[in-house]
Amino acid sequence: MRCLFRGFVHWNSGGVLTETLSGVTEIVASAEEITVPVGTSTTTLTYDYLDDGTIEITGCDENAAGELEIPSEIDGVAVTSVGDKAFYECFSLTFITIPDSVTSIGRYAFECYFDLESVTIGSGVTII
Repeated sequence: MRCLFRGFVHWNSGGVLTETLSGVTEIVASAEEITVPVGTSTTTLTYDYLDDGTIEITGCDENAAGELEIPSEIDGVAVTSVGDKAFYECFSLTFITIPDSVTSIGRYAFECYFDLESVTIGSGVTII
């Protein structure tokens, strides 16, 4: 994933500053991807490994539609958080289930939802 930013750049994790030219800063993200079921189809979730060895979900394909269950593990590694704006503008998701392994949900994780009817959150989650 490549993103271009103008002006101030704030990058919490998962990125490597590659170059700055004429006021444009390019960031190369190191996010991994997994395909998961959604509705009657599949979608791609992006994720990063955290410093504690767990996984944070960082994004979802904006075209995902229907019901999505976030996996509790990816390749045997616990999914413990949903990052800031992870599901931002995923307009067609209707139900999202967050597993008990998730202990934190970032800011604006579910912003801009038109079709979202329900989010089921596992026990022990702290919304930051």
